[in-house]
Amino acid sequence: MAHKVLNLLWSLAHSNDVPTDIMDQALTAHVKILDYSCSQDRDSQKTHWLDRCVEELKNDKWVLPALKQIREICNLYSEAPPNFNHAQRSPHMFYRHEVINRLQQHHSLVILVADNLTAYMNRAHVMAKEHPELDPNSVSPDSRYSHVQQVQERLNFLRFLLKDGQLWLCAPQAKQIWTCLA
Repeated sequence: MAHKVLNLLWSLAHSNDVPTDIMDQALTAHVKILDYSCSQDRDSQKTHWLDRCVEELKNDKWVLPALKQIREICNLYSEAPPNFNHAQRSPHMFYRHEVINRLQQHHSLVILVADNLTAYMNRAHVMAKEHPELDPNSVSPDSRYSHVQQVQERLNFLRFLLKDGQLWLCAPQAKQIWTCLA
């Protein structure tokens, strides 16, 4: 039953006819169902939806909602205690940094987001040259989020990955981000 409701909310959130606030409410309900699910495959359900969000990012569709959803699902996992050691962990418990690391290992998520930001900025530079009168605070390339929100959300998501995932930003990605924002 939960699977059907999750799919329904996912479809509702993807509808272009739905205002952004309704989309956000559908995604919030989606995360709550994942959090409160009583099924035995709860973690595999979360993994499935994380992977679906990554696919959205790879396809360069629905990027900001996907990034927000990845962050919200990852936040369902608790942080490891300061004195955490892998031997102490129960076999069925995952910590947030482990989930983020799995995403990084399977999808190279930091590179994926850096590449997505670069591609977005390339499109934004073209648009700015064609329409120099546009205000970055009010122009909405995807008809939902302003240019400033587009950039800020991607950068905030990278910060989340690096901080909560205990990851490093490698020099090539740091240079790539610096160059595309310059």
